Amino acid sequence: MQVDQFVEQFRRALADADPRATVTARVRLLLPIIEMRLANGSSYAALVEDLNAAGIPISHSFFSKALWRLRQSKKPHTSTTEVPILTQPSHSVAAPPITSTTPVLRTEAVQGRPNAIESPADLRKYREMNIDLDALREEGRAMRAKPKSS
Repeated sequence: MQVDQFVEQFRRALADADPRATVTARVRLLLPIIEMRLANGSSYAALVEDLNAAGIPISHSFFSKALWRLRQSKKPHTSTTEVPILTQPSHSVAAPPITSTTPVLRTEAVQGRPNAIESPADLRKYREMNIDLDALREEGRAMRAKPKSS
């Protein structure tokens, strides 16, 4: 029978898995098989039934959420934030030219800084930033030394 074949396929794939692994970890291991079955027209309900028969106790809602999370983790993380282009209105006074006395910051004191916080991964990036305190101090001095525009 075809259904027994699918259950047996799940069992063979799980044979090497740690029995103490979480349900999500076991679904991650079976993800290529699950994706193939979904591409061939299987429903979530049929997959949940086969997973339960193979020894993975999972509900339909947990399966759909776990599948969504696993698919999201496979996607490449790209920043969707755009840097706005600032334009000067035609009626404003032109900015003074940059002279050689104006300090130019050539180093970035904080490396690995994300542009925006959009996910937990961005928060982890903040934790893993490399901060050069000497360069940060120099940036602060240069910013304070700039003439104030009013």
